[in-house]
Amino acid sequence: MPPSAVPTAPELAERIAEVRALPDRADSWVTLGQAWVRTARLAQQEALYRRAEAAASEALKRQPGHAGALHLQAMVHRVGHRFAEVKRVAADLVRRDPRDDTAWGLLADAALALGDMPTVERAIDRMLDLRPALPAFSRAAWLRWLHGDVDGALEMWGEALKSSGRTDPEPRAYVLTEIGHLQWHRGRLDAAVEAYDLALTALPQHAGALLGRGRVKLARKDAAGAIADFEASNRARLAEQTAEWHGMALRAAGRTAEAEAVDGKLADAGAFDDPRSIALYLNHRGLTPAVALARARTDFAQRQDIYAHDALGFALLRAGDLDAAARHLTEATRWGTPDAMLLAHRGLLEKARGRPDDARVWLDRAWALNRHVHPRLMVEVAAARAALAADRPDQKDAP
Repeated sequence: MPPSAVPTAPELAERIAEVRALPDRADSWVTLGQAWVRTARLAQQEALYRRAEAAASEALKRQPGHAGALHLQAMVHRVGHRFAEVKRVAADLVRRDPRDDTAWGLLADAALALGDMPTVERAIDRMLDLRPALPAFSRAAWLRWLHGDVDGALEMWGEALKSSGRTDPEPRAYVLTEIGHLQWHRGRLDAAVEAYDLALTALPQHAGALLGRGRVKLARKDAAGAIADFEASNRARLAEQTAEWHGMALRAAGRTAEAEAVDGKLADAGAFDDPRSIALYLNHRGLTPAVALARARTDFAQRQDIYAHDALGFALLRAGDLDAAARHLTEATRWGTPDAMLLAHRGLLEKARGRPDDARVWLDRAWALNRHVHPRLMVEVAAARAALAADRPDQKDAP
């Protein structure tokens, strides 16, 4: 990375000055890279991670095998979904230093993305033993939620919040946003918006909190308020999921032409780079199943967590390959993760397979958990439940 890069924060200016003064010192490049990581997180701009990667490369030129530089490289690879590489580097780091809790965290993240749950659990346990702080608590919270332990997840998020401090707003906003997402997924809108508001007090333009609050507003029929939050979220960080919700809110407000423009960008995908989100968007709208399936396969080549199984399974369902869809959607729901979208996809699969009793179970669970989880999807779920109820007169009022 060239030392002349324009600083975006006082700390960054100091680190650039250090590199100029000591260009052959690997540690100077590492501390500059670490500053770029913090800047990227606070600015919510993933492109800035590339500058951290460049700084790490400069450090490794000067000192091959430098642990700090390898940490930086792995962090950037994680952002870029290069999880096999992250896992390889992190495993090497913990072999070299079994007390390196940051490396254990990188190993946990990569193993989770690759579906290696024994390694995930071992790495998180090791983190909690070495340094029970926000990085360990947040990963433990996510793991508990994936396994359906909502109370345990909330407990861990509470511990993460206690350890987030108040001097750096980004970690606190992140934790509060994740608490909001958890409450949203369990259908508790008041608790969700309370957490999002607190996150936005800490960091007013936090993209995730704005997205979450916008979803709550749309669920409460406040389309105008939702649009404002989605637009603010996209200004802070352009993302496929936010753009999709923005389009749905515009339609709810009767602003069809604007919604079509947003949807057109998503369908084209030129401005976006997350194949999973694009696959889900196309499949929820019933558009170009072959393209959606290709996107889902691209995502699955990078990561094999339950959400990758879900996206690929749903794409296979839309493409008409029910047997392959069943393999993936069964994997996506095997841990009991309380996400109504996962449950809804599984229910629609069982209906397509001609298994009405199983379909009712999954669709009813999705509806009871969070009927607002995705407006477009839940219209389909309501119709499916109504059709299933028509076959059972005692259930005709189910939706």
